[in-house]
Amino acid sequence: MGPLFGPRTVVEAAFLVAVPVIGLEAGLSWYAIVGVGAAAYVLVLVAEGVASRSDAPATPAAVAVVGPRRWNVRDLERAAQEHAGGDPVADEERTFLLVYLRDFAGPDGLLPPDFDALVQQSFGGLVGNP
Repeated sequence: MGPLFGPRTVVEAAFLVAVPVIGLEAGLSWYAIVGVGAAAYVLVLVAEGVASRSDAPATPAAVAVVGPRRWNVRDLERAAQEHAGGDPVADEERTFLLVYLRDFAGPDGLLPPDFDALVQQSFGGLVGNP
């Protein structure tokens, strides 16, 4: 969701205030000022309708729904070793994390899908997405 008020809203509000003020300064009657104000309001509504259609995407993007990935601890260790040395603190954190992740891995080295977000957050760009 975007911001509530943007530049377009400010311009529209200024227009809706300026039209009756200009009508008053021009010496129009109260009925004419109300009529001009109503016409300005309708004009803003039409402009909003056109602008909101142009803001919306033409076709909905296809979103691939992929479930959580099951990561292999051995692959994570290999990726951590290959990229070690860039940031000593991050290397140490990954090393400790791998020690604890081994406890949750199955005999085949695969972690449960529940660990997908943790692995993606901790290993970031070291591992590719499926």
